[in-house]
Amino acid sequence: MQYHLQIFFNNDMRGYVVSEAEIANLMKEAKRRVKNGQFNDAEYFFKKITKIDPVNAYAWYGRGLCLIRELSYETASYCFTKAVELDASFAKSWYNLGFCQAELGQYSESLANLKMALEIDEKFAIARVMTAWVYLQQGLEPQASEILDSVIQKDEVFVSTLKGKDPSTEPRDFQIAYKLILQ
Repeated sequence: MQYHLQIFFNNDMRGYVVSEAEIANLMKEAKRRVKNGQFNDAEYFFKKITKIDPVNAYAWYGRGLCLIRELSYETASYCFTKAVELDASFAKSWYNLGFCQAELGQYSESLANLKMALEIDEKFAIARVMTAWVYLQQGLEPQASEILDSVIQKDEVFVSTLKGKDPSTEPRDFQIAYKLILQ
């Protein structure tokens, strides 16, 4: 097995070497912690990866997801901004950036980033629902209703998935979707 080495510099410009295998092990541990619902612990590993490999878009994305679960929307927004700067093609990073901005009351920015997510993946149902929610926060009920009606009519799988979940155990965006679609 061949490993590539990366050289990184700490604050006093002394270099240190980290193999791709070491980064992969940190990523594996972070994902394991997420799977076990240990979001604070997982965020520690993702943060460590971003310090070692600051151009790792997935580590920024993973850290942002953990921070959302901890309701740290401002820091999560920063992480998703870094993720989209590094990989502008990843719709989920745009979506989560828009979601964080909505939670922070930054509705114009939120709509712009949700739109980016939908330009990448027009079938991204939760992004469409969140767009409707932002419209509702702005008092734009006709636009929100049109989007929600479209999701209900065209996204049977998404609606069925919502029906099969206990909203109290889901992240806030799914709780919002559950309320808007099923209640």
